[in-house]
Amino acid sequence: MARGGSLLALLLCAVPDILSAQKAARGDALSAIVEAMYFRRSALEDSLPFDACSVYEQSGRPAQFPTGVLPGLRALLDRPGADPCGVPKPSAGSRYERIVRVLSVQMADSAAQVHLNVRRGEWTYTEVYYLTARVDDGAWAFREVRMYPPVHTTPPPPRSPDRR
Repeated sequence: MARGGSLLALLLCAVPDILSAQKAARGDALSAIVEAMYFRRSALEDSLPFDACSVYEQSGRPAQFPTGVLPGLRALLDRPGADPCGVPKPSAGSRYERIVRVLSVQMADSAAQVHLNVRRGEWTYTEVYYLTARVDDGAWAFREVRMYPPVHTTPPPPRSPDRR
C-alpha cells in the first residue's frame, strides 16, 4: 500500500506541471502561426512564402527560431536563420511582391486568431485564422478561416538611378 500511496503523491505533484505545460502550449504564438501556415499549405494548396521577419516578430522573437516551425513548413519562410529580420528580404526591390505577412496573433485561454496579409502582385487581401486549443494536449487546432475581399494596389513605378 505504501507504494501506491507514494505513486499517488507523485502524480498529484506532477498535475500542476502538466497543467502549466498545457497553458504554455496554448499561449505559444509560434505554434498558432504554424497551424495557419499548415492550413494554407495543405488545405488551400498555397505555397506562397511567409515573411520570416513577421513570423519571428509576431511570435515574440523566440530564442530557438525557426525550431518551432515544422520542418516541412520551414521552406515557406522567405529567409533562414535565427534572426531573419537581420537578413535582407529576397524580394527587396521587386515591384510586385508575392508574400504572406503575419500582422498579429491574438490569444485567449482556449482560442487564438492569426491575422495574415497576403500580397499577390498588385492584389492584397487579409486572412484571419480562428484556432481552438485541443482538450487532450492543448495544441492549437484549426477552426475556421475568413478571407476578406482583395484590394487592388498599384505600386509606384521604379525610380531611375539618376532621380533622387
